[in-house]
Order: sequence, then C-alpha cells, then structure tokens
Amino acid sequence: MEKPKRPYSLFKRPTVKPNTYIYYCRFRDENGDYMSPISTLQFSKAAARNWADEKLKEGKIILPGKRGMTFKAFASGFWDYDGEYIQRKIARGGHFSRIFAQIRAGQVEKWILPHFEGQTIRSIRRHQIESWIMGLYKDSGLVPASLNRVLDCMKVMMKEAVRKGYANADPAAGVESFTERYKVRGIITPDEIHALFGPSSLSSV
Repeated sequence: MEKPKRPYSLFKRPTVKPNTYIYYCRFRDENGDYMSPISTLQFSKAAARNWADEKLKEGKIILPGKRGMTFKAFASGFWDYDGEYIQRKIARGGHFSRIFAQIRAGQVEKWILPHFEGQTIRSIRRHQIESWIMGLYKDSGLVPASLNRVLDCMKVMMKEAVRKGYANADPAAGVESFTERYKVRGIITPDEIHALFGPSSLSSV
C-alpha cells in the first residue's frame, strides 16, 4: 500500500561552517503541491521535524483535505458545552455557563447558518461578513447590542477556524461593531423619593 504523502518535506543545506547543515522545510499547499522552502533554523532532522509539526499544530498551515470544510460542518456542535472549544477554554480559566453555550448555539442557528452554511470556511470574505451583518441591521429588528453579540459569535468561530487550519486569515477580524446606545440615568426627583420611601409605599412599591 502506498504511504500517504507527508504534509511537508525536509532537506538540508550547508552553512558557512564546515560540515554543518541547516534544515529547510517545504509545506504542501491546499492542492498537495510543495510551497517555497522555509528555514527551520534547526541542525538535525529530528529537530526540524518537531519544528514543522509545531507549525502545523499552531494552525498556520492549511493541510490538504481541510480546504473543503464547510461552515455548516464546522459549526455543528461548536458551541456544545461539553465540546472541544468550550472545554479547552474552561481548562485555561475561561468562564462559560450552559445557558451561554445555548445562547451562542441559538445565534448560529438563527442568524449565521442561514447565510453561510453552504460556503467553505476558506471562501468566506470580509465583505461578505460586512454585507451579512448590515443585512441583519436593516431587516432583523435586532438592537445594536444584540447585533454585536451575534457578530462576536461569528468572530470567535472564524478565529478558531484559522487556528485549526481551515483558513489562512480571519475575514471577520476588523469588522466593526455597532454603537450601543444606553439610556442616560438622571438624578432621582423628590417626587420619586417620596413614591419609593413614603409611608404609603411600604405596601404599594
């Protein structure tokens, strides 16, 4: 049986020091073709291989086969409380409740999936995210605070998609939030004080 191709290859080049070599790495692109070589700064093949493996773990290289990941498939179970993302964050000191996870999952199902479910992760562009969130602004009836929560949900997911290697860059980075308007709190009036703390308010307020 033919062995599967490695997602990278290593080769060595001589340095200025006699009998000393430094290893270079060529990762494969999304089509399986080798990209330009990168110096690993390592002097042994084992160390160079560890370096390449770490780059893959960091999610900075798209592996063959990941290019076709759809947003719908990626979103499936993303916000499960016992899923990989939330549990990884909790393990590192994050605070997530089951209610919060349910709210996020609901945002994906109602506001995000209908627009992006048919696309692959790597095909999503910033202008599409801008168009989507502006469409919600005009037609959804959501207030700016709610729109920002939905946008934040999308941003978290796209950032995680980049970390996992499904995209080279985050198209949601830099998409601006909406200005949230808060009701100005005034000073309590004498009449309000009387209504709250007067003798008759003990039973009525």
